[in-house]
Amino acid sequence: MKILIIDGVGLIGETIARKLLENVELKFFSKDPMNLEIHGENVERINGDVQNVEQLMVAMADIDRVLVIPSNDDLPQVMQGLIETMSERNVQKVVFIVPTEVYDENPAQIEIEGDLKDDLLLRNIREATDEIENSGINYTIIQPDWFDNPQDRYRIAQKKPAANGYDTDLQKKCVDLAIRALISEDYAARESLKV
Repeated sequence: MKILIIDGVGLIGETIARKLLENVELKFFSKDPMNLEIHGENVERINGDVQNVEQLMVAMADIDRVLVIPSNDDLPQVMQGLIETMSERNVQKVVFIVPTEVYDENPAQIEIEGDLKDDLLLRNIREATDEIENSGINYTIIQPDWFDNPQDRYRIAQKKPAANGYDTDLQKKCVDLAIRALISEDYAARESLKV
């Protein structure tokens, strides 16, 4: 299996990649993929811009799954290019990791700096998730509450109802969920899950 990781050069992307490394071929597509601490015969780094559809076409050659961890303000436009390229290249599934705030579901007792109406990046990510959900492409959207809690407890829920607090080890469990969704085409197919 070949997996393309787009913009996933941070903590979550690298953690997912390390766990996948033994069983799959990995391609990293980023503006600065050389910063990765991941090495191996089955690792390829591609320096590219997600806004460049020609570069995406090259990067997605023979790819089975795509993992996207957004970091781009122009995400809705980027997502259109990604969806078109995935369709053209017959990519089987995309896993998209987004903040849970993009669905504006955090309860009032949880203080969040910025929310969907106030945060341009969150609105852009929400628009991109809507594009994926309406694209016809097989997807799993994962919405972790946060990425750095050291506990081992977690709960997986559908997109609604609202999140009910920060009591999860989302770094570990988000990684586990992403790996399951990437490995299995049918696992959490066309679902948006909160962790």
